[in-house]
Amino acid sequence: MGASLITLIFASFLIGGISKGAVGIGQMTVPLAILSNVLGLRELIPLMVIPALVSNLLQAYQGGNVVGMIRRLWILNATGCVGIWLGTIALFHVNPLILTTALGVVLCTFALMNFLRVTVSISARHESVLSPVIGFVSGTLTGATGTLHLLTIAYFQALGLDKDRFIQATAFTGVISTVIWIGVLIDQNALDSEVLLFSIFAIVPALAGMAIGKWVRDRVSQAVFRKCIFSGLLLIGLNLIRKSVL
Repeated sequence: MGASLITLIFASFLIGGISKGAVGIGQMTVPLAILSNVLGLRELIPLMVIPALVSNLLQAYQGGNVVGMIRRLWILNATGCVGIWLGTIALFHVNPLILTTALGVVLCTFALMNFLRVTVSISARHESVLSPVIGFVSGTLTGATGTLHLLTIAYFQALGLDKDRFIQATAFTGVISTVIWIGVLIDQNALDSEVLLFSIFAIVPALAGMAIGKWVRDRVSQAVFRKCIFSGLLLIGLNLIRKSVL
């Protein structure tokens, strides 16, 4: 990797961390969206796993009652792990243009839902039916496109989890998923020592960005900041679709 690419990686994870610290989401989605314009998904996704693991470990025990959360989410995470395994294998065997298009569609959908503040409500009594399906589909998208459980995040929002439970649920799911993800990437010979070194390197700007984001949150309108972030994701998603189609 040249100096310019290393600088771009650093800046991308820094911006993602700022987004996470300011509005609570985007730590992995933002650098994924930015770097997918210069790196293929097969090269980019292995860079994401260590920052994702560390950031989720830091939040996994917030909210208390860890045992209760494990019991509630075990089916979702079990099927999610199967999905990640299949999705990661697809990453190295499916036409990259198809996966890039899928990434663009996922980013556009996620950005529009948050930009327009689209809300969906799901009753807790439907969890036993929906959780395995959501887990599998979200895991498959995670493995194939690197969008770490964006569908699961939307699902937790629809369940109406309070702030602490939401953070704990997304972090706990992220930890389990990333551990499986790392194992599959190693099996596919995609996580060698050089890639691992750069993934570890990305932890520094990601955590620094979170600290900056917390400072920004107290001084900048969250509504304005959210519009900027999701407008950017929407444009990047549309550009990825354009590049794949053309």
